[in-house]
Amino acid sequence: RRWKALEAKMRRRPCCEALLPLVALLILSQIAPRAHAIYAEEAGKHDWHRENVGFVREAVFLPSFLDASTNLTTRAVAVLAEQKMISVLNQRSGAIIWRKELGGAVDGAGVAGSQLVTLSEGKTRVQSFDFRTGALVWDKAAETGTRSLASSDDGKAVAAVTDAELIVYGKSGTREETARLNAKQERVEAAGSTFDVGGVSDALKRSLAAELGLGQKAAISEAYVLGETKYVVAVETVQGKCTAKVINLKTKEVVDTEEYKFGGSAEKVFLTGYQKKEGKSVGFRILLVSADKSLCLLQQSEVVWLREEALASIVHTIVVDFPLSGEKVEAASGKEDAFTIWDEINMQVLAFKSSLMLATPKESLDLKAFQLAKKKTEPAYFDSNGFKKQILALTSVGKLFALHTSDGRVLWTKDLGEGDDYVDMWVYKQDPSHAGMQIGILSSNKAKTESKFLVVDGWSGALLSNKSIKCAADSVMKLQPAGSSSLQAALLADYEASKGHVVVADDSDLGLLDLRSTFLFNVDEANGVVSGYNLSPKLSGGDATLPLTNLWSLKLKEGQKIVGTASPNFFQKVYSRTRVLGDRSALYKYINPNTLFVSAESVGDKGEPKLTIYLVDTVTGKMLYSITHKNAWGPVHVVFHENWIVYKYWNIQGNRDEMSVLELYEDEPLKNSNSISSHLFNLITKTNQSNFVSSYAPSAIRVLGQSYVLSLPVKTMTVTTSSLGITANQVLVGTLSDQIYAIDKKLLDPRRPVKPTNADKEEGLIPYNEFLPIAPQKFITYTHQVAGLRDIQCFPTRRESSVLVFAYGVDMFYTRLVSPLATPFSLSPPPEERLLLTRFCISFLTLQR
Repeated sequence: RRWKALEAKMRRRPCCEALLPLVALLILSQIAPRAHAIYAEEAGKHDWHRENVGFVREAVFLPSFLDASTNLTTRAVAVLAEQKMISVLNQRSGAIIWRKELGGAVDGAGVAGSQLVTLSEGKTRVQSFDFRTGALVWDKAAETGTRSLASSDDGKAVAAVTDAELIVYGKSGTREETARLNAKQERVEAAGSTFDVGGVSDALKRSLAAELGLGQKAAISEAYVLGETKYVVAVETVQGKCTAKVINLKTKEVVDTEEYKFGGSAEKVFLTGYQKKEGKSVGFRILLVSADKSLCLLQQSEVVWLREEALASIVHTIVVDFPLSGEKVEAASGKEDAFTIWDEINMQVLAFKSSLMLATPKESLDLKAFQLAKKKTEPAYFDSNGFKKQILALTSVGKLFALHTSDGRVLWTKDLGEGDDYVDMWVYKQDPSHAGMQIGILSSNKAKTESKFLVVDGWSGALLSNKSIKCAADSVMKLQPAGSSSLQAALLADYEASKGHVVVADDSDLGLLDLRSTFLFNVDEANGVVSGYNLSPKLSGGDATLPLTNLWSLKLKEGQKIVGTASPNFFQKVYSRTRVLGDRSALYKYINPNTLFVSAESVGDKGEPKLTIYLVDTVTGKMLYSITHKNAWGPVHVVFHENWIVYKYWNIQGNRDEMSVLELYEDEPLKNSNSISSHLFNLITKTNQSNFVSSYAPSAIRVLGQSYVLSLPVKTMTVTTSSLGITANQVLVGTLSDQIYAIDKKLLDPRRPVKPTNADKEEGLIPYNEFLPIAPQKFITYTHQVAGLRDIQCFPTRRESSVLVFAYGVDMFYTRLVSPLATPFSLSPPPEERLLLTRFCISFLTLQR
């Protein structure tokens, strides 16, 4: 009716008749349902994927070959990583040509013609790949007693080396020839080739280091044969200068010395050489693995390329805003090349041609190149939408990275020192005027006897404070933010000593904290015991160490093993505490941040496996709810948000993954049966103002549950969280194929009816089906695989409909996730007027033609 009235009104005005199609198009664009997927040309616009190779332990330089994709001769190097990865890198750029994830750690490799032969899985499996394409050529079990692989001097064959013999493999993996070995033999001839089985001994390396006056931290490579001469390279870093010396192994003479502006100390080094064009001298290339796990290629006193492979071991991440001005971040990272207005105009022209499907394939590639170049020059300053932020990633080797969310580029790095276990990282203090931000990092020594608290600047990485704490970091609990700077301290709990230590950078900040009613819990998985503790509320004499009082202990039944625990985020934002039903009644959510989810697997009297779920109040130790799943087993993955819990387990009888959901509500019939109007009246008149929630006087709870079949194998799970908690949540599932799938919470509703009533339909409940639907469009990683996926983190923006998602393992993946049920306030900053004018002029000229 509204549309007809609008049409009639506009038809009375002849000047508006021409605008009717445009108005209709705008109306249809607003009422049309939103797609849950993206177009192919949108891929990479708001997301990025960074591939890593991992911690390199071995490297093999490959013969040059013709790259079929570029029709150019390519020189490459194969690297073997601790993360079960084998990768082939371009020697000129360091880019990944191809990579494979093997079934176990890679122990060695060799080259035979165009084949790369690997030894993996505890030296029990031998595989051969075409190093040009990564295609598997053959695969077989390793010979008994194999300790390494050896390549022939001419690079035509590979042999397995055992304690007593050398076994040469043919092109198809068959035994071509076997030769006997003795303990002192270093070179063996077999199958028409010569194999070096001795290598460079540790004694010889120590002798070379002593003769050259090198320190104990100097790295020396294995021997490289060029012509008939063996060379090794020794690399040492002293006071920020990296010196590489190439040594003739026979004469012990230094044939080449080069210095590099590279500050990292060398951990492993690999050498290759080449004949220079004049043919009278030789040159060398050095592949260096530093102590911070970065990988670089050195040649002729220059760093050809560098890969930050420490990013393959991220352990903690947070996302923070940029400063109001990007000067502080740019000073730490160095400014990027500017993206000029002419580049912008060229990009707009190509984008316009692409929208009309008039762009050639080359122009489409140029458009993607322009878009990528623009992302690399995105400024590092405050974004009012909350889309452009800084990802702080802390790695296991103690290196802190700042990444730009636009393209994942590294803004700055900070080496915090290796050798410690990094326990946690969070925003410790933030200036109310957004003039500064401090990040707290907590680490523990290997012996678990002492902890260290570091405070760094969140925008430059500068170290602001370093404090040692004589307390083990068995458990870390964040405390309520206090003061004008929102100082968030932490509590270290040492349960064996029954004491807690308040972690602050300055002891004068202890007076800002309110430690009354501070409760914490400990889960002893080995003994199947859950315990609750209370912290003394008084700080005497500025001492940050406080006693812990054991309030209760809950021991599970004999034979039960804890396989999963979870608790809700204590600082989560809850938009509504009620759920309005289709019949206008309401359910009150049971939202208690002191609720603990515990899952335990056990075997029944008749040998049947079962999984038991417990909900425990961590203040009183009261058992709130329990349920047993028959023929179920771990591993268990769980998310706990507001008043609902979603957990995944393995159904042995059905040989499949299953997912269950529990929702907790207050079980007060009179309160729940009231109409929504009465609840609004009570809210306005403040009738229930005196009501309070306490674990010592809990309300009865009502638990709703339902189970589903999930046809995706799960390795990790998380839930999206928005800035105000209004937007419907999605459960993000990390699959065994290293992809991320989004499940709408409405599909995991325990109130889904088998036969919906009119009230159910009005409420929007979906009819129950035991199988969760799998839609390819819901894979938020689409064609990407996040190799070695370990965790998924979600961070809110200032737009309620948008969430930032960051996943990491060996690789990293970032995207901006928009709720399909919400219309975003703003997806991107408004374009500049000059760009709108440029596009308008192009459109006008095109129409004139």
